[in-house]
Amino acid sequence: MPWMHLHSLNTVVDTAIKVFYSWATGNNSKGAGDMEHIIQVSWDYEAHVWYAICDSIPIALNDVSFDTLIDRVRLAAPEMLALNGILKPDDRLLIRAERRERIA
Repeated sequence: MPWMHLHSLNTVVDTAIKVFYSWATGNNSKGAGDMEHIIQVSWDYEAHVWYAICDSIPIALNDVSFDTLIDRVRLAAPEMLALNGILKPDDRLLIRAERRERIA
């Protein structure tokens, strides 16, 4: 299974910088004890993989299977939050997915 198949290395680096900055500045906080981590899942048409990113955790994963990717996010999210010392009992995941396809 390929590790990262985003459009380009620049896209990966740009995403990682944005995720780290958002995490470091705490941009997604909704209040004490009420954190909803938004996982954006999209289809990469060129690489034929689903990828998931989250600004507040930080996390960036990909997989050829949508269901497998969601399972990986569910496992990795609490682990990353715990490793960074920011896991709270009321944390939630909001998974937003989109897939765009060419018609012709």
